[in-house]
Amino acid sequence: MKTTQRIAITGTDETGKTTVVRLIRDRFHDQPHVVQAFRAPQYHENPDLPFGRLSAIIDAVSECADREKNLGLKATALFLSMTLYGDVERHVAAAYAPDYMVTERQCLADSLTYAKFYLPLLQAALDQTALEPVLRAGLAPLGADALDHLITWLHVFQAREGHAPVGFWELPLYMRDLFSTPAETLIGRLQALYHADIPDRIVLLTVSQDSLTERLTEKLKGSAPRELHEHTQVLAMFQSALGQCCQLLKQVKPALIVDVLDTSEQSPAESRDAVLALVGIPG
Repeated sequence: MKTTQRIAITGTDETGKTTVVRLIRDRFHDQPHVVQAFRAPQYHENPDLPFGRLSAIIDAVSECADREKNLGLKATALFLSMTLYGDVERHVAAAYAPDYMVTERQCLADSLTYAKFYLPLLQAALDQTALEPVLRAGLAPLGADALDHLITWLHVFQAREGHAPVGFWELPLYMRDLFSTPAETLIGRLQALYHADIPDRIVLLTVSQDSLTERLTEKLKGSAPRELHEHTQVLAMFQSALGQCCQLLKQVKPALIVDVLDTSEQSPAESRDAVLALVGIPG
């Protein structure tokens, strides 16, 4: 059977990872057997991928968390989005058998990194009385049953670890206990929960402090709500932590290749071409 090389492109906000993945997807749209590229956690951006509605619901929960400035809800949405990651990967590999599969983010490295920021803040369950009406209103365009559909998913992914079902509103406490597990145990648990394996290669996009500040300032001029972690100091911390977490995965899987690419002075097209050259994909 043909082997697909699995490549994850990750990095903090404003490193260009989303644009690079989209540009790679567009470059090879007529060669699906050569390269398949998809975004995470916005899997629903590609209508050919599974879990489209569930992905859209989780994304809407994340946007609601940003508007409400609710860190527990934001962490919940980030975590739930990664529970779809491995199954989307498996679908793409089985359906298309591409030479290369390029994914935005790396579910294990990203989760370990974001946990460093959110873990100390997960001290209580979500306030169901306050949040449920807000969530149901925010999810209404996705169907009256959208929140119930998401809650049903909890039973599916928690069964992967043999865990007794945890209610949606208690998820922050579940995550607090999960991510308090020692790293050597936690990685295996996350692999089970996410149905995901460590990839063959991770390309970690980075930017200088000056470029990060400049790009974030430009982005925040728009009308979209600021994500709760979109602050220069927090993103700089994420960038350092992502590098550490990628190296941690390499300890678990020594064959893993970790590349670091500084995109500070590159246009999106130049970053795309640099990634393709780095990983050996004929452009």
